[in-house]
Amino acid sequence: LNTQQKRFKGSLTSTLVRTLLIFTFIPLALMAGVGYFRARALLREQAITQSQNLLTNQLKIIDHEILNNEALIEHQLADQNFKTVIELGLHANPQSTQFREIRSDFVREFQRLNSQQDIPVFDQYFLMDTKGNIKVASNADWQGIKLDPSIFDQEMEEYHSIAMYGIPPIYNDQFILVTAMKYKTASGSILGSIVGIIEKENLQGIIQPLNGISTLASIYFILPNNQFIHSDEKTGEFGIETASSSSQTDLAAALSKLISANQTSPESLDLKSPNNENVLVQLAWFPRMQTGVVLEIKASSIYGQISSLAPFTILLVLGALLANGIVLILGINRVIKPLRSLADISHGFAEGNWSRRADVLS
Repeated sequence: LNTQQKRFKGSLTSTLVRTLLIFTFIPLALMAGVGYFRARALLREQAITQSQNLLTNQLKIIDHEILNNEALIEHQLADQNFKTVIELGLHANPQSTQFREIRSDFVREFQRLNSQQDIPVFDQYFLMDTKGNIKVASNADWQGIKLDPSIFDQEMEEYHSIAMYGIPPIYNDQFILVTAMKYKTASGSILGSIVGIIEKENLQGIIQPLNGISTLASIYFILPNNQFIHSDEKTGEFGIETASSSSQTDLAAALSKLISANQTSPESLDLKSPNNENVLVQLAWFPRMQTGVVLEIKASSIYGQISSLAPFTILLVLGALLANGIVLILGINRVIKPLRSLADISHGFAEGNWSRRADVLS
């Protein structure tokens, strides 16, 4: 009978090496992936915490500044002489000599109020009756102009200031801060309102704490009518954003929820900017200006450093696999070589060569 048997050469070592490398690669890849995404999560948490604290602290500074301005008007309204000027101004004939004296007294009182600060508190100011007619104004051209009185009734009982993009017809396409306080008689009747206006240049000074963080992020405002006001990075000029995007819709919806819940702490959102960049947004409702404040940070500036670690991580995994493969080949060969020698001797025995013996070294 033919006892010759087919031999299978060298497959055991390569099979073991391939199998062990595959099972080594899986945990290495999982560890690298988990480490990468955990690092991203930690960076995001850190960015959220720092940006929220920064935005909150800067808004507190602005809140204090606006509150001081409101207190100046409140103090002015408590002055009996100024009350007399207000009542005379509301009822005097604009064509009379007495009216010119009243206007002079009104302007003088506000100039005295403005002189209490290093820079003028209000750029313009006027006295308006309940129907929206401007009776006395620092800008004489405004006297006699009728405004929509509902403009100054938007949640201005608790907070007396509101950011607006123009008041037609006296302001057009200009970002301003309006402070309005109602004048009440001793009996509680409302006869009119005192309105102070901070124009864009002085307004930039008030919100300078926010501009100070613009090197790290973009700052813009959402007005109650869902107008988005941006500041030009080069000129600092404020302008309205005319192009709409899905991110604006999401921000407007999120702001409505914050207003309904009366929540002043910032909320974090992951959105896409109009130029299709991933951004991390901090949205805060700022009741002192009755506006939403948005702090927008590019995702690339948050995750840029860890993204550069991806090639290093891949090279590290490949290097670990290569080193592991070499160790496995050397180690497995030490196991396989005696087995192969024993197989050859056993095959020789089967063919009648009984002279060879296996070497037992350990």
